[in-house]
Formats: sequence, C-alpha cells, structure tokens
Amino acid sequence: MKIIPLSFYPLATFNIHGTFCCEQMYNSYSNNLFEKQKFVFSAHSLLEANTFILWGNFSELLLNLLQEQLIFMPKKKVFIHLSGCVNSNIVNKKISINLEYHNCHLTETHTKKLIMDTRKCLKV
Repeated sequence: MKIIPLSFYPLATFNIHGTFCCEQMYNSYSNNLFEKQKFVFSAHSLLEANTFILWGNFSELLLNLLQEQLIFMPKKKVFIHLSGCVNSNIVNKKISINLEYHNCHLTETHTKKLIMDTRKCLKV
C-alpha cells in the first residue's frame, strides 16, 4: 500500500461567510486563493467537503444552523476560521475550530501554510 505524500492529499473546500470585518477581508475572500492551489477543489455541498473555511464573524443563528448540519458532514473534516481584525469567541464555543487565522489580508504564502496545516489535520 502506497502512502500519498501530504502535498498531494486532496482538499474539497466549502466557504461559509459571516460578516466581513473590512474591505481587505472581502478582497481576500474574492481572490479565492485556496482553490488556486494544487489539489484544492471547491465542494458543491457540505456533504462533499472535507475542509470548511469560515470567513469573518458569525451570528448565533448562523452558527446554530451550521451546528445542526455537523451530523451530515464527513467524519474527517477541518474547520478553518479566518476571523480577521475583529475577534469573536462565539465560533469556538459552537464549533470545534482546527485552525484559526487572525489577519484580514490573506496572502498566497499564508494560504499555502493553512493548506499544509489542514492536510496534516486530515491525515491524523
């Protein structure tokens, strides 16, 4: 049995956004840097995704809806919260966040590091 190198482990991402804290975060979201990386694809539904990217800050209602959907999501999954310049602990209370990033401007270098860390979380 061959083991797939970590850099080839496919990620199916699903973006969920709350309130963007500023224009820089919106631009980072619009640039879609995650899916421009190798072996990172956009999932069409929660059922297909193994990586969930949470952008910005979330209302209690949206987090409750997301929490209800956890039973339908794959068992091996990673939640990345890109909180930006406004830090809200409400997300961590409702959903188990694997990786968190506290900057509004997401660069390609940061994206690659987040992807590699995500792959490490999924391989464990």
